Amino acid sequence: MRLLSWALRALWFVLIPLLGSGIVWRYLLPHSSSALPAQGALRGFAERQGLLLALLVFLLFASLLRYWRTWLPGGRYLSPLPNELVAHAPRRRLRDALVFGALLGVVTVAAWQMRARYLQAYDVLGPSMLPTLTPGEVLAAGIISSMPGQLPQRGDVIVLQSLVDGAPHEVIKRVIGLPGDRIAMNGVHPIINGWAVPLCEVGPYYSPYNPEPTGLLVMEFLDAEAYLTLQSTVAAPVAEYVVKVDEIFVLGDNRSNSRDSRSFDRGAPHGLPLSDVRARVARVLFRPTAHGDIDWSSALKPLGPSVFLDGADLSGIQARIASCLAARPKTTSPPRSASAALARHD
Repeated sequence: MRLLSWALRALWFVLIPLLGSGIVWRYLLPHSSSALPAQGALRGFAERQGLLLALLVFLLFASLLRYWRTWLPGGRYLSPLPNELVAHAPRRRLRDALVFGALLGVVTVAAWQMRARYLQAYDVLGPSMLPTLTPGEVLAAGIISSMPGQLPQRGDVIVLQSLVDGAPHEVIKRVIGLPGDRIAMNGVHPIINGWAVPLCEVGPYYSPYNPEPTGLLVMEFLDAEAYLTLQSTVAAPVAEYVVKVDEIFVLGDNRSNSRDSRSFDRGAPHGLPLSDVRARVARVLFRPTAHGDIDWSSALKPLGPSVFLDGADLSGIQARIASCLAARPKTTSPPRSASAALARHD
């Protein structure tokens, strides 16, 4: 009897709340680009404290189920009272049931609004953001509104809903140029308003399926961000592009294998509309291993200059990354161009 009681407690107070929390997080939070100014603080909390938010949702489900345990299947075994007392315990009244339903409705609506206005989960489908993001990862992204204080900044990793070859696609890229910036390319490395983005060579990159190096890891420093890029082939020349007032210029971190602002438009460079921006990537929710399991050490990990190669010894790469970060250049922001100043003035 005690074993049955513990099994039912694990089911109703642990497994079911976990399942409910997962459903809320993954499916009850739809896309939206709308937001109000007063919601910025809550959005920031959701982006920075994703683990705490998930824990609160879990505890809410567990508390509700615990309160209503005498109505649950097997509820007589969930109470600390002796069985003979539980059998004669009064059931919850209709008013209590209505209160429970109202609370559940509030939780559902709150979760729906949280997804609509603050957080969204996205899947990484391709290799264009290697080494920062690997295919199969699930990301937590904070919704971005079209208000000035919520516009993406250089170095941000963002999600866009854009037309690629005439069809809508969700793409994940890094912001390089803002409205008014003049963007040129020195091979695969960007030049903004005549200023070359500072670099630090990290070393060779090895894919999980190739014993030979498949590219070169290079760290870039842009505004407040330091991130890794991957170069594996010589890049084709790209004409200089001036980002329009309602656009941003984006690149994939895998500079030799990414369709981005250099080539979306039949090989010609162009920016992407700000109206296409959906979210700013905040953290990795989780990533799969080469064996199909989940790497729990990556859960809710913030983005940063790191490499994930399942089963590989990365101590040498991490040491070189640390050296590059220690040698961070003093100037990491490009000068403002005349067109950028005009775009901000307008």
